[in-house]
Amino acid sequence: MPTWSHPRAAGTATARIYELRTYESHSDRAALNKLGMFNAGEVPIFRRAGLTPVFFGETLVGTRCPA
Repeated sequence: MPTWSHPRAAGTATARIYELRTYESHSDRAALNKLGMFNAGEVPIFRRAGLTPVFFGETLVGTRCPA
């Protein structure tokens, strides 16, 4: 996410379900394209659908990085 945002329901006792999604890319170019898609508008689409994004991260080192 380009900026940090506080979830609206934070601090409530409401039960929640979390979903972990992992996106893997076959190249740096494909990974940068996916990051661009999130930064260019997918987060607002999630919010309009009633989803609350919590965290987006990027693998910088390791065996699962694109070649």
